Amino acid sequence: MIKFIKKIYQKYQNYIKVDLLMYLFMILFIIILFIFF
Repeated sequence: MIKFIKKIYQKYQNYIKVDLLMYLFMILFIIILFIFF
C-alpha cells in the first residue's frame, strides 16, 4: 500500500499539490473502513 502511494507520488509529483489531499482522504476512509469492519 505504502509502496503504491510512493509510486503514485513519484509519477505525479508535478500534480500532487492538489491531489495530495484526495489521497489523504482516501487513506483516512480506508482506515475508517478497517476500524468499523
